[in-house]
Amino acid sequence: MSEELYRWLAEYGFPRDTLADLREYMESEAEREDTAMNADIEKERDKADSVEGDYLRAVLDQRMMMDRDKRKWYLLAQEFSRRGGRRKTKKRGICFHHSAVIGGFGTHRHTREGIENGTVAIPKLLEWPDSVDEATATRAFALAARYRGVAADGIPYHAISCANSVLVLNLPFNLVSWHGHGSNNDFIGHCWDANSAHESLKAEDLIWDVEYLVDLGRTEGHFIDDLEFTTHSAYSNKPRDPGAEFIRYVMQVAAHRTGARIDLDAKHGNGEPIRTVIS
Repeated sequence: MSEELYRWLAEYGFPRDTLADLREYMESEAEREDTAMNADIEKERDKADSVEGDYLRAVLDQRMMMDRDKRKWYLLAQEFSRRGGRRKTKKRGICFHHSAVIGGFGTHRHTREGIENGTVAIPKLLEWPDSVDEATATRAFALAARYRGVAADGIPYHAISCANSVLVLNLPFNLVSWHGHGSNNDFIGHCWDANSAHESLKAEDLIWDVEYLVDLGRTEGHFIDDLEFTTHSAYSNKPRDPGAEFIRYVMQVAAHRTGARIDLDAKHGNGEPIRTVIS
């Protein structure tokens, strides 16, 4: 937000705490683009940081680990509230994204070392294989740490399906995070950590993740009256976010299995109707 616009809104009586949140939200949108670009540059410098070669059917929950350097969400209200600088909402659905990072985010060497020496905390293990080698586990924990902002900018999605097939629960579902423009209040933000313009998806793994999120959300009081799936492309001029293949082979199949509805003609603001993305 420009200083001129900020002053103009302040003069017309907009609460300053709301303006401060609006400024942070707009800055976070620009940072999200830079974060994806910088992640690709970093991975070019250090191919070993990638988790693409790993496969780990696991669920890591770090939603309680909220000591993070930079806030990318509204402060949590005591009571349920949809307005102002403090918010708390029950979600009616899931808004799907891709990270736009080819091969997904990588890990940082010093974060992996922090996992190994115990100076970086690991998330709660909700689903974990009976046997997994130490290096694969370390990379999985280090990637989750990167998402929450250890040694890098964190990302504002509630859940991330990683390139190593791990599902990371990143933010409390009651939080209103700045992940998807007009979908922020009412939708959990789910991110497929990949670039849909360049990569094919592991559909069954992603469908499993979506079903897991729906079941967990329902146990926590979300999706009670309705369940709706939407995309960031319906709220922005980014038709590849998360892309036609994801909509066809993940969203639509998962919707059938979970009883969710998808409005193919949905378009909000400068968004793309979902129907045009898959046509």
